[in-house]
Amino acid sequence: MHFRRWFTAAGWCAAVLVIHPLDATAQWITVIESVDGSSCYMPDIPTPGQGTAHIIAFLAPGPTSNGITGAEFRVVGMPPEMGVTAIPNPLANLDLGNPFGDGCNIAFPTCQTGSSGIVLLYTVQLFVPPTGVPHYVLDVEQHASPSGPNFPCPLVTLCDAPVFTKVCVNGIRSGPGPLLQVPSNPAPVDAATGVAPTTDLAWELAGPSFCCGIGTGSTAVFFGTSPSPPHVATYETGETTYDPGELEPLTTYYWRILTTPDHDCGAVSGPVWSFSTGDKVGIEATTWQAVKGMFR
Repeated sequence: MHFRRWFTAAGWCAAVLVIHPLDATAQWITVIESVDGSSCYMPDIPTPGQGTAHIIAFLAPGPTSNGITGAEFRVVGMPPEMGVTAIPNPLANLDLGNPFGDGCNIAFPTCQTGSSGIVLLYTVQLFVPPTGVPHYVLDVEQHASPSGPNFPCPLVTLCDAPVFTKVCVNGIRSGPGPLLQVPSNPAPVDAATGVAPTTDLAWELAGPSFCCGIGTGSTAVFFGTSPSPPHVATYETGETTYDPGELEPLTTYYWRILTTPDHDCGAVSGPVWSFSTGDKVGIEATTWQAVKGMFR
């Protein structure tokens, strides 16, 4: 399995591409908003409303990737609350099955190519009901009943006549996005009192996450005695703790966390939390008599 990256007008996008041992080129199939690959995400559809997405095949540069004559795959993960209609490319002469059901076969009478190596397979109309739909992530998978049992994955048929090679590909995960997890569950809990001055800060990340960019993730910590705490630290990895050092007694502190899995996908901030420290208790008993004297 190889990890590949590509650049679109919207930024870097990521995919895990599965290369069949018999073929050196990498291809993929995905469902995205744009027909030209300029957006990594599904359309942002109001509630209620409708939008358009596209199932496309990407042909990686190479001697055997000048076009395709067909593809076989299925798309899973569509919420039942969302209506969907898949319309095949008008140039196709064969369209068997439902890509959002058990899977489908689509074929073209001639070799199909497209700009930037992208070939349109289906145009998808999405319908969101008044009640909305939960967050979702779509995956392109092998046909439920594959015509070629030796290809346990989606596949495309390349136009390398007279062979017309079937190539095992991988689907790229897609979703409405970016969906970013929100910092939550602070420790100390929000508005806590009597907190020890040696306490570290901790938090969790909650909610769905989907980001199709690739870049450097980061976590920024804002901390101080102001209700608008200043930035004090940034981590390149997903840290969930911060040591503020020795805190002042009987003082109210404010803090928040700003995090992103990838700088291409924006960032999300948690709310401003607060806590108050307790008083320092110092015991300086140098003799047993002094210790006993404290309890008289």
